Amino acid sequence: MFVLVRGGVDGILPGTGSPTDTVSISPLGWQVSQAFPVPTNPDAKVKDSQEAADRAGRQVVDVLENLYSAGFLDANALTSGDYSAAFDVFADGARPEARKHEAVLTAGTGADVFKHIEPTRGTVHMKVLLGASGQPVSVVGVVEFEAEAFGANGGVRFVSQGQYFLEPLDGSWRIVSFDVKRRDVELKSESPTPSGSSSSGSSASPTTGASA
Repeated sequence: MFVLVRGGVDGILPGTGSPTDTVSISPLGWQVSQAFPVPTNPDAKVKDSQEAADRAGRQVVDVLENLYSAGFLDANALTSGDYSAAFDVFADGARPEARKHEAVLTAGTGADVFKHIEPTRGTVHMKVLLGASGQPVSVVGVVEFEAEAFGANGGVRFVSQGQYFLEPLDGSWRIVSFDVKRRDVELKSESPTPSGSSSSGSSASPTTGASA
C-alpha cells in the first residue's frame, strides 16, 4: 500500500491502537511511546512480548529518524537536492514508489534557499506484531514531524504525518509500505507567531538551506 497526500491533515492517522504516554526521548528529540505488542501466540507471556516489542521499537525509531533526518535536516542533501540517503530505509520493492513522491517524503528540490532548518516537534507510536515464536515480524509506526525552515524571504513549517509499515529484511528493518500526509505552513518572518502564519495546503516547495 502506498498512499501519499499533499494537503490538509486531520489529526493522527488511525489504526495503531498504541498507548499515548511518552516513555523515552529519541536522539533526534522525538517523544516515543512504548511499543504496543500484538502477540499471535495465545500462550505468550506479557513480559516477554513487551520486551520483544521494545527491542523492535528502538530499531524502528532509528529507521524513521534516519528517513526524516536525511529528508529534511541533512545540509548536503538540501543543498544538492539529492535525497538518495532518505530512500535507503525503504525495501527494494517500495523504494521506486517512494522516489516518485520525493516532494512529500522530503523537503524537496530548491531547498538551498533556506538558511537553516530546525526540527520543532516529533512523536512516534508503534504497534509490533509478534509471530508464533514471539519474534517481531512487522511494525506499524505512526510519526508526526514538524520542522521550521527560514531564508531571506520568510520561511516554512514542514508538517508531516505518516504511517509506516516495516518488516525485518536481511537483518535490518525496512519500510515496505506507507501512508503519508503532508501540509506545510508559510511563516512570514524568522520569529513566527500564531498570528503571523497562514495555512498553505499545497506547496512550500521545500526550498531549504539548513543546519542539520
